[in-house]
Amino acid sequence: MFDFTAFPVLNTQRLILRAFVPEDAADLYAFRSDAYAQRYNDPPLTNLSQADALIQRMNEGFAAHEMILWAVALRENNRAIGLFGFNKWDRGHNGASIGYNLAREHWEQGLSKEALKAMLGFGFERMHLNRIESETVASNTESVRLLERSGFYR
Repeated sequence: MFDFTAFPVLNTQRLILRAFVPEDAADLYAFRSDAYAQRYNDPPLTNLSQADALIQRMNEGFAAHEMILWAVALRENNRAIGLFGFNKWDRGHNGASIGYNLAREHWEQGLSKEALKAMLGFGFERMHLNRIESETVASNTESVRLLERSGFYR
């Protein structure tokens, strides 16, 4: 069972899923301020201090054993291009809810599926989850397709 003693780092062929650090604020701001990419998520960030605050909240959520939100970074340069994670965890029912964002310039390269596969493996194997779900807007066809290709069903 995962015990939150250390932030889990996940490696894939092209990605590293790791904790966000303050130095990621500009990268996080870049993809979370994109109004088109954020149209189904939280409102776009409007300034860099919001990215700083978001990183702090994510790290506090991990420290409180409430969430695990990874910076999805390219292995080649360790730059954060996405945010994937378990934003709700129901230990009593061994279930969790996931969310994700990926910088638009990295869409349609299979990176979301690669990151999601690593995250799901961690959830089932290390967290011992028996249910992982995602809430998405039906008209968000990109997200629905990603979830379906990753084994989710409606």
